[in-house]
Amino acid sequence: MSSAETAGAGIGIGAPAADLDETSPARGGPRSGFGGPPGEVPGHAVAAAGLTFRLPDRPDLPPFIQIDRFEMNVGLLSMVRKHVSTVRADGLHIAVPPAKGRQALKQSRDLSGAESGVMKDVIIDRFITRDAELKFVPGNPKDDALVFAIPQLEVDSIGFDLEMPFTATVINPTPRGTVNATGRIGPWQRDDATALPLSADFTFEDADLSTINGIAGRVDAK
Repeated sequence: MSSAETAGAGIGIGAPAADLDETSPARGGPRSGFGGPPGEVPGHAVAAAGLTFRLPDRPDLPPFIQIDRFEMNVGLLSMVRKHVSTVRADGLHIAVPPAKGRQALKQSRDLSGAESGVMKDVIIDRFITRDAELKFVPGNPKDDALVFAIPQLEVDSIGFDLEMPFTATVINPTPRGTVNATGRIGPWQRDDATALPLSADFTFEDADLSTINGIAGRVDAK
């Protein structure tokens, strides 16, 4: 198994295919220690830094996924139970490619092992990220990307064919303000992993209308 397949399968069940950038200077090796939730046989914490996933044959695009620091708690019975207790990916950066780039996602292999059945039944009990960023890359490189900062995101019961409950804090760029959302996301779309169904309740707090040309004031919304 290649390094891309090894790393990808551990990070996101049902995540789209991409290649692990072996040249990343911040890429760290794994470490292990004892840990796990109460009631579980002690296992290992596996960690890495500077993980980068790129779309195949699209070096012109920014990395599809970058993770500053990744940590996964794996109990000794995790593989038997097909459950991973906690995955944490701080500094998660996702760059959604323009339409032509998304075509490469559809054509690439699936790191989740869905076709082989290796990973599709594995459940991640909790996924946590801090200081994440979601960027929509424009088709015209002269245009500015649409960027959402995500200070906090937690997703429970992550699985390939599941609706997954989540809570998130998102900074909306225009008008600039804080969105606090609780809802469900998924299941993964096999033919387009960027098109995740999403339903949520939210509050939009202290939206700064001056970030829209010609408008001033602040507003809250639900």
